[in-house]
Amino acid sequence: PEALPECRRLIRAVRRLGASTVVLNPGVHPAPGYTRLADLTVTFEGPWSRYVADFTRPAWTERVPADRLCHLVYGVPHPLVPLALRTAAERGAGVCGPVTGDLPNPWTELTPALAER
Repeated sequence: PEALPECRRLIRAVRRLGASTVVLNPGVHPAPGYTRLADLTVTFEGPWSRYVADFTRPAWTERVPADRLCHLVYGVPHPLVPLALRTAAERGAGVCGPVTGDLPNPWTELTPALAER
């Protein structure tokens, strides 16, 4: 929370420079004020195993529109990609990027099930 004023200042500056969309990616749930600054906030980024075992959703996120929250989940077994999408929606994220790839760079290619959408 102590960095919120500086982040607000930086986001205002990039918007003045022409940025029409601002995405913050702390990869975890930040202090609530951050979601009011960005158009989209990534509140989870990590492997499927951690997503199903350890994810918790703070109560304040229930007041944030789903289209402003994103979960980036990697290492999703191909048959479970639809489940990952449903799980993200149930957890309040209107944007979800489940990919079947894994570390060191899970984002090298789009999951085939998502390419068909």
